[in-house]
Amino acid sequence: MGLPKTDYRGREATVSMMELRSEPGSVIDHVSKGMKVHIEKNGKRIGTIIPAEENGDTTTVNPDGTISGPIPLTFRRNLGNGGYGS
Repeated sequence: MGLPKTDYRGREATVSMMELRSEPGSVIDHVSKGMKVHIEKNGKRIGTIIPAEENGDTTTVNPDGTISGPIPLTFRRNLGNGGYGS
């Protein structure tokens, strides 16, 4: 997959939902090399995948169930689970 719509510096690309579904590994490979990938659905941007280091807000769920990093927004809501958000 060539990530067709790339900016002039080669640091950003845009893919359609169909392209993401058909070759997700290729998209993630580009992100892991530092590229931002914008996702479009029906010609409208619906999201962006960015390298974790650039964001600085990486949250990790560890094998023992503990969470490292900032609390995700979904965990800030009262989900009635007695853990985050309660």
